[in-house]
Amino acid sequence: MPAVGDTGFTENQLAAFAYFTPVPAIALLIFEPYSRHEFLRFHSYQCLLLAATALIVAMFVPVFAFLLPFDILLGALSQLAILGMWVMAALGAWRGERTLLPIIGPIAAKKAQMA
Repeated sequence: MPAVGDTGFTENQLAAFAYFTPVPAIALLIFEPYSRHEFLRFHSYQCLLLAATALIVAMFVPVFAFLLPFDILLGALSQLAILGMWVMAALGAWRGERTLLPIIGPIAAKKAQMA
């Protein structure tokens, strides 16, 4: 895959880099020439949606966990599931694949095509 821009990085590398934190994902959506590549936009949007999901889960699991006898297990399993999705998406991006995560993947695909 050819290098994108002046950085010498390929699309796959930049898409995987988007999953490190939301900051590179936002940068790839804002700056040219990266914002013109649909593959980069898809992975950037999916990263941002996954980060928002992780934040929502982190906020609401403790609120509802006191009602359940296995609150620590619920929190640990939910965060482990999000971490697994994050790794799966980043590795898919590194291999040049569009790994559609449940629920947020189709939303990210629509946003990437509209931009």
